[in-house]
Amino acid sequence: MNKEINELAKTINSNDLILVAGRTYTGKTFFSLKLASEIASENNKKILFFNFESSLEFLYSRIKERLNDSYLNENLNIINGLDTKSMNDIKKFLEESKDIDIVIIDYIELLEIRFNIQESNDVLRELKSIAVEYNVPIIILSQLRKEADGIKPTLEHLQNVSIDANIPDRIIFTYIEYSFNVSK
Repeated sequence: MNKEINELAKTINSNDLILVAGRTYTGKTFFSLKLASEIASENNKKILFFNFESSLEFLYSRIKERLNDSYLNENLNIINGLDTKSMNDIKKFLEESKDIDIVIIDYIELLEIRFNIQESNDVLRELKSIAVEYNVPIIILSQLRKEADGIKPTLEHLQNVSIDANIPDRIIFTYIEYSFNVSK
């Protein structure tokens, strides 16, 4: 997987909006952090991670346990999403933070609830605007519904969560293939 992430990182532009979508526990956060670490380490810059889901302590321990990435451990700035009340707060963090090379937002559905935004596509358009304005790639995570359990997700699954696939510059699906061995 590291080779694929390395190759993908080389193709990310500085103002890309990347949507990483998948069901719960399919590695969206892990994948995004690995990709961000690869991009940021190339330029010796930092990663700004807006966490709207887990406690900061839990997230830090999970990162250290699963990733064992010394660059990431030293250059990851996790922002508690509860301290973020609007898109303007995200912009403020970008203005105040120096040497940010990539932003991760975990995840769009919680951001909608937190900011009281009714439409995922409005969030995506605003984030794309921020990526262009600050010349920084943004990775936004999205939870897919149960219909995507155990199968390779498609663009149709994004429509089920009302996301316009034309807004992000890239869409990456995470999934786990299930195999069953039924014996009598």
